Amino acid sequence: MNNLLYWVWLSEKCTPNTPIFSILYHHFGSIEKVYESTEEELKSIYGLTQAKIRSLLDKRTTRAQEILNECLKNNISILPYSEELFPTRIRTIKNPPVLLYYKGKLPEFDKELCIGTVGTRNPSPYGYRCAYEIAFDLAISGTYVISGMALGIDSVCHNAALDAGGKTVAVLGCGIDIVYPKENADLYNRLSANSTIISEYSPGTSATRYTFPQRNRIISGLSLGTLIVEAQQRSGAMITAQMAAEQNRDVFAIPGRVGELNSIGPNLLIRSGAKSVSHADDILREYEFLFPDKIKLLKKAEKPKKNPYAALNGNPNSVVKTKTSGYSSIADQNSENTHTETDHVTEESKEYLKNLPEEQKNICMCLSKIQPVTLEEIVNITGYSVSDTMSALTILEIQGIVNAVPGGGFLLAQ
Repeated sequence: MNNLLYWVWLSEKCTPNTPIFSILYHHFGSIEKVYESTEEELKSIYGLTQAKIRSLLDKRTTRAQEILNECLKNNISILPYSEELFPTRIRTIKNPPVLLYYKGKLPEFDKELCIGTVGTRNPSPYGYRCAYEIAFDLAISGTYVISGMALGIDSVCHNAALDAGGKTVAVLGCGIDIVYPKENADLYNRLSANSTIISEYSPGTSATRYTFPQRNRIISGLSLGTLIVEAQQRSGAMITAQMAAEQNRDVFAIPGRVGELNSIGPNLLIRSGAKSVSHADDILREYEFLFPDKIKLLKKAEKPKKNPYAALNGNPNSVVKTKTSGYSSIADQNSENTHTETDHVTEESKEYLKNLPEEQKNICMCLSKIQPVTLEEIVNITGYSVSDTMSALTILEIQGIVNAVPGGGFLLAQ
């Protein structure tokens, strides 16, 4: 009987994210001794239930052999806990997996900068744009983007990394041969061909409400830091953030607009000590000294503009920059009526704007006190990134200079 068969046999006996495997492996010291354990030996181990002991005394390997055959047939590789390539980052977490099933080229995780990127399955246009932009820049800078292949933020981040020609790893909450959700079939194929898919669940294992929280500890465990893009307070993304903190990993969050449900999670994390992120460099600077030969910071002028979500829920040509220092919408240019001085920034208002940072001042110059201006319009006017613009608006809101209004617009408060 080969060693791999023992590992698959044991993985079927141990419920993920429980201490059973760690208890057994550290007690016996090898997979062979675990397999050969007697009833007397198992009864002497604190923490094993009678049901678990009976299960471990069943030495049949029929199911394990079927799994090995299935893996061979479908080009699925297996990495047991004892192998040198098994990432130390997850070998040392609480309740590590017994083994990993994987497709694609397995990275040497311990030698790479890996950043988890997670968030809601129902992002706002702002969430889509920020997720794509930051994941793209992380990947093009040499970072492995780790996520869970769920709809929404996860999928955006995987696609962004692939679009950048970088590397990304999907950690599944089901068997590695199952495409879940089905809408991600194309993404699954892209990942299989160009990056990596991993799972601790044997082929054929269906996704359940329990498997996703279990897999989240692997996403955070493989990553030196985890970025939360948009998330409600009670969500899988927030569970991942909690696990990252428990694993002594960094937690990052993109600030969200006050009052939005998907902003509650990130804003709460930032108030609790998570690092606020406006662009990828905010993350990369934390690790540049650890990976000087593998990652690089990108200058703004060098960052490619390929975000397919840049005009989501808005017409990217709806606002244009004028030849003067001011800005106006196309509708305004075609109208004989212009805003009055009380509508736009007045001379009196300009005085307090002088003390603002240049970026915040320019954003305020786009706004009026009467007609709301959308985030998309501000981005197109100023040329700033979505994340930089939203971060500046958040600060301006806190200072009472700008008000967010229903429908996604912004007004000058003064």
